[in-house]
Amino acid sequence: MNILTLDVKKRLLIILAMLSLFGLVFAQGTPRPQAGDYQAGMGFITITSAAGWYIHNGTSWQTASVPLSQQAPFYGNIYSAQPIYIDADFTHMGSFYNTGSGSVEVIDNSTFTIGSTSNFRLNELYINPGTKVVNNGTISSSSTYATITMLSATNMNEAPVLENNKNIQLAGELNVTNYGKVISGPLAKIDGVGRINTGNYGAEFTIANPGGYNTAFPISGAHNVRNASFIFNGTVDQVTGDKLPTPIHSLTVDNGNKLTLSKNITMTSEAVTGLTNPTPTVLVKDGNTLDVAHFIISSNSDEPNAVATFTLSAGATLATSHVDWHILGKGRHKSHPKRFYSNEHCQLFQ
Repeated sequence: MNILTLDVKKRLLIILAMLSLFGLVFAQGTPRPQAGDYQAGMGFITITSAAGWYIHNGTSWQTASVPLSQQAPFYGNIYSAQPIYIDADFTHMGSFYNTGSGSVEVIDNSTFTIGSTSNFRLNELYINPGTKVVNNGTISSSSTYATITMLSATNMNEAPVLENNKNIQLAGELNVTNYGKVISGPLAKIDGVGRINTGNYGAEFTIANPGGYNTAFPISGAHNVRNASFIFNGTVDQVTGDKLPTPIHSLTVDNGNKLTLSKNITMTSEAVTGLTNPTPTVLVKDGNTLDVAHFIISSNSDEPNAVATFTLSAGATLATSHVDWHILGKGRHKSHPKRFYSNEHCQLFQ
């Protein structure tokens, strides 16, 4: 092999690298770029700087001069096979093609809003503490390992937030590490063949769907949800859903109507600092009804130091199908004895 042959191969590698940068996303079935579309190049890419960005002029890619943050809401398409950082509040109304080894990371207490007309083709999305992603459009997976990761915070006041108001189709994982908030609007769902994982504590799910957990999270993979808190805040009657993971840390009824249990509920027995309700709690707020039907709410521990509370606020209502029940006490009550509700007795604390 002579020097000329090596030189030709080197040039071919350079050409292939450039094609990978500017053409990989198009090889995966994404549409051809139009005038005004942006594409990320190499380097540390943020939306508050034009550095590393290219804009399409209708014929070819040219070096961009205006940051995306100055064009929000942005209606063009974004192509990225590289890591990019959302470092300011940003609303995107076009399509986002996050492919290859590309990732999107929300930083600096920013809110990234995926607009109602947007289709975000997801590879990897990272939501840092103090930041928020709002999905009003469609998030779909661009790979079989497409992942949304909510990075750990130290308490719920700093928790990363994923607010889903429409549809997320996930092939990989939704990772809600310690202290993270997932909000599901009344018509929203996270589905697909992926799975949901949480840390050992601090995950909080707020659900407005009438069908509860089942319709908010019909994702078909494993639901590795541990000691989470659930808030039901729809505007009509709701059910918890029989796929609600247990044990749970807390259950809050705040929909102005009725929440009906779909299964037995097991509460955790340990307090966790940094949560909205540090003590494991069932809370029915003023103007709300909890219908336990024939199901049981219990603690996962019989130990005397097991801690849990049941609070029926003034103006709240408890409904039960149990025939034999009576009031055992008033005020905040530790979860001993184990059962809150059973066919033998129903405990009500007010």
